[in-house]
Amino acid sequence: MKTFEYWKKRFDNNDLLDFSRTDEGLLWLKLRSIDRKALLTEFFKFAKLRAVKRISAEFVWHSMKSDAKIGVALGRFLRSCQKRENVKIDASQETIRANLYKMSHYHWGGGFRNSLDKAIVSRYVKTDDIIPFDHLDAICHGELLDMSRGYLLNSWYNYWSSVLIENIFRRNPGVLPAWGKIKNVDFFVDDFPFDLKVTYIPKEYAELTRKRLGIEEPLKILKEFAKERGIPFSDDASPEQVRYEITERLKDLNFKEASSVLSTVKAIWIKTVSTIAVDKRALIKWLYENQGDMRFGVENRVFLVLIDMENPDESWKLKRNVDLISPLISKWVAHFKRKTSNELLTNFSYKSHSYETYADVIFAVKK
Repeated sequence: MKTFEYWKKRFDNNDLLDFSRTDEGLLWLKLRSIDRKALLTEFFKFAKLRAVKRISAEFVWHSMKSDAKIGVALGRFLRSCQKRENVKIDASQETIRANLYKMSHYHWGGGFRNSLDKAIVSRYVKTDDIIPFDHLDAICHGELLDMSRGYLLNSWYNYWSSVLIENIFRRNPGVLPAWGKIKNVDFFVDDFPFDLKVTYIPKEYAELTRKRLGIEEPLKILKEFAKERGIPFSDDASPEQVRYEITERLKDLNFKEASSVLSTVKAIWIKTVSTIAVDKRALIKWLYENQGDMRFGVENRVFLVLIDMENPDESWKLKRNVDLISPLISKWVAHFKRKTSNELLTNFSYKSHSYETYADVIFAVKK
């Protein structure tokens, strides 16, 4: 049995493949997931370990060398933590869902998603020319207020919808929670560590798929038709806003050509989604290779891809649609044992480096 420090270095260096390929690495991850003082103290009592002056995960690891029962107790402890959490979630789930359904718009309020403070500094503080104080004060009550509001509401929505979705995974038989919020691992499925990523079909990937199929971009079709018919729209607005404006106007027009254009756009989206779903390994590879420096990681991932076939721009609403998501997750977990590691193995490149990891996709589609 290798040392605790050996696995810690591998983990800290993002060298994660052997954590999925060895029982020892897997056991270290489970122990690492409770490496918090309160959780370790609770585990010591649960496993009836002898009292020590300084409780640590490393002490537990060394104890496992001579007593395999401690590893078994660790699994039971993680399940007991989840049962306790189930009671809490059951009591608050409807309150969480009710609040999530009050979210009517999903807009970040600026060209950023990860760091509001960096956006503020780059736009209003470290500028080429000084922004006059009076102008800056006015910005605080205008566009900066919108930015802050969008960032706050979207972050809140993403967090609490993730709480619901993660709990759906964790309460399935065959899933063991990584209870202490360990980096890179949300839960273990049939002893495979996974990080959950809830996402949508990336616009860039959809565009690449359409180009491979030789299909025209839907927004271009909508804009060209609107211009031909003299239908006004905000050409300087976001693509989502422009698409919404034109689509809503065409829905209200009572003639065949408008309906035909809308049918064409929908058919393109259906064809695009169908093509992507057929080759999910290509999608997984693209998601790893285009994750960006701030979000870069090589951990095992299960991607929950949310797709609204009728209104693609409203796919974000599916994050709170527990009735749609829950049976799909349960089905995926139930069939996971039939998968082989080769089916999950993903090879990808990032900045001239090659990586291997394990990943899978669950498509949640609202038709």
